[in-house]
Amino acid sequence: MKDSLSGPIRCNESDLTNLATHCYIGREQSGERVALTTPNVRIEDIRFFFSGTAKDIATNLSNEGKVTIMLSLGIEKRAGVSDAIVQNTHMRVQTTVSEKIYKKN
Repeated sequence: MKDSLSGPIRCNESDLTNLATHCYIGREQSGERVALTTPNVRIEDIRFFFSGTAKDIATNLSNEGKVTIMLSLGIEKRAGVSDAIVQNTHMRVQTTVSEKIYKKN
C-alpha cells in the first residue's frame, strides 16, 4: 500500500521503482487499512509462488500444498540518507509455508 489524499491505496509496479513513493505492507482492519511495516522500510517487491497438490491422504511424498514468499526490502528515502545508500541497500527474504497431512479425521 501507499498513502494518498483519500487514504491508503495499493502500490503499482511504477511505485516500486519510484524512490519518492513509500510502499508498505498493510491489512484491512474494521474497514480501515493499517500499516504493518515500519516507515523506515521500503517494500520493493513481493511475490507468491504456489506449488504441490492438495490430497486428503497421508503420504511420504512432498506433494502437499506449498506457498513460497519472496520479499525484497530496502531503506526508505529520508532526510540525511543519500540516494546512493537507498538504491544500494537491499534485503531479500524467501520462506516457504507448507502443510503436511498426518492423519485423516
